[in-house]
Amino acid sequence: MSNTELKEISQQYPVLFYDGSCRLCNWSVQFILKRDSKRIFRFCSLQSESGKTVSVPPETSQMPDSIILLYKNNYYLYSDAVIRILIMLGSWYTWLAYIINIFPKTFRNYFYRLIAKNRYRLFGRYNTCLIPSSQFQNQFIL
Repeated sequence: MSNTELKEISQQYPVLFYDGSCRLCNWSVQFILKRDSKRIFRFCSLQSESGKTVSVPPETSQMPDSIILLYKNNYYLYSDAVIRILIMLGSWYTWLAYIINIFPKTFRNYFYRLIAKNRYRLFGRYNTCLIPSSQFQNQFIL
C-alpha cells in the first residue's frame, strides 16, 4: 500500500504506526483494540510492507522514534499521539488525556522519549511481528 493510499484511509480512520518488534508497542496496540468499541483505529507496523512506505512527518527531518498517529492528513507524534488516542477512545480516557495535556509539551515528550529510548531494555522485543487474531484482522494494514 502506498503512502497516498494510507493517507486516504486516514481520512476516515485514525492510523497508528508502531514498532512491531517492540513488546511495549504491541501491548499498547492490544490495549487500544480492547477499548476501541467503535473499531475506528487502524494499525500498521512500521516493519510491514505498508509501514515501510510511510513518509516522514513534515515537522521532522527523519523518522521519529515514536508511535505515529495519522488522521485526516495530520501527524501526531510522541505524547501528542498518546493524548489524541486517549481522546478518541472516549470514556474516562478523555479525562486522562486532559490531565496529561496540563503538562508542558517539552516535559511530556521528555518522558515519552525516555521510555521510547529504553523500551527494548525495559520491556523486551519480538523477533517477528505478531499476527493479529481473526477478530481484529480487518483493523490491520499489512
